[in-house]
Amino acid sequence: MKSITIIKPDDWHLHLRDGDLLEAVIFSSSHHFQRALVMPNLSPPITTVKMAEEYKNRICVANRSVLERIRPENINAFASFNPYMTLYLNSEMSSQELKRVSESPDVLAVKFYPAGATTNSTFGVSEFESYYRVFEQMEKLDIVLCVHGESINPEIDVFDREARFIEESFDPMTRRFPNLRVVFEHISTADAVNFVNDQNENVVASVTPQHLAYNRNNLLAGKLRPHKYCAPLLKKEADRSSLVHAVTADSNEKFFLGTDSAPHLIGEKESSCGCAGCFSAPYALAKYAEVFFAEGKLENLENFASLNGAKFYGLPINEEKLKLVQRNNIPKDFFMTEKGEKIVSFVHGETLDWQIVN
Repeated sequence: MKSITIIKPDDWHLHLRDGDLLEAVIFSSSHHFQRALVMPNLSPPITTVKMAEEYKNRICVANRSVLERIRPENINAFASFNPYMTLYLNSEMSSQELKRVSESPDVLAVKFYPAGATTNSTFGVSEFESYYRVFEQMEKLDIVLCVHGESINPEIDVFDREARFIEESFDPMTRRFPNLRVVFEHISTADAVNFVNDQNENVVASVTPQHLAYNRNNLLAGKLRPHKYCAPLLKKEADRSSLVHAVTADSNEKFFLGTDSAPHLIGEKESSCGCAGCFSAPYALAKYAEVFFAEGKLENLENFASLNGAKFYGLPINEEKLKLVQRNNIPKDFFMTEKGEKIVSFVHGETLDWQIVN
């Protein structure tokens, strides 16, 4: 039986929702990750440092509450989980608020959403260029910009929207602001890999387990699999292969772990809406290990999962360790809120090859 012990990872792109849903999913992250960067697309969105601090407190309270019920014997280990926060880029974001972001120990980044591109993005941005004044100040204050990089032009094919965003919006912006630190979130195409590799050290990318493990056949061939439906969509096998080669490569610090775990109640996924978002947190590390092992690069998993992101965000490397072993791992059929509502993971119906031991 093969195994690997790595520095406990961080999740640099995470959706935790709020209320009952938050309580149902928080342990899936605090169990496996030391830190996380939590996305701000609640309804209403998190748009100020004060709102972010209040949300962080709700996350920590929910985590401790859950731990007191299910892991009272080692509550201190998992209560050390540290959520960092993001603000939702919006037309009312002031210079004063950006200054508060730069001074906050809890808020690490500002998040750009194209209007209507994904869950709770109706408050998002229609014209990327209209925020150049904000980007200029962020560059001066050394605030990280996290970007959901898809065009929202309805005339552009949905599978081409990431590539078109790079061409029309992202490339001109990075040329204009070369010192702005930017994370191209949940990249899904070979175009995005090439773009990030061609930029200076200020432009990096997070990569999800679903975009590494699956292509669009896994989503659409034969039947629709709603729990693998996410934004951006899964792409061609050539795109998946390009992502895998990028993240498993030796000595490439430009790519790091961001699950984009995004829980929805089962009725929101298996419905006429079919909301975008994969609930991946409980099994993300097992899936990442599977990908790295298949490439013969398991030894590089720690760089991707535990080192690269921390270095980019200027944070110390974690001291705790986490062990994965290669053995059959049958995922739970569903997770459940206190009200009995079900949440299904992105590996529903599969048997995994790796499992966390801690």
